[in-house]
Amino acid sequence: IHFHRPFRADEWLCHAMYAPSASGGRGFALGEIYNEEGDLVASTTQEGVIRQRPGLPPKYPERE
Repeated sequence: IHFHRPFRADEWLCHAMYAPSASGGRGFALGEIYNEEGDLVASTTQEGVIRQRPGLPPKYPERE
């Protein structure tokens, strides 16, 4: 989390997230946190790795 300006965590906040990239078993998400006045107070990023456990059948075999 990157904080841009002071804010109160006990007041209304909006966390808008989107994923600009997801491929090859990896994903990346960006987020923006706004206060009730519409000011950007913080930004978030998250990366993830997605792997199928060995021995499990594919969840959506028709997609393969």
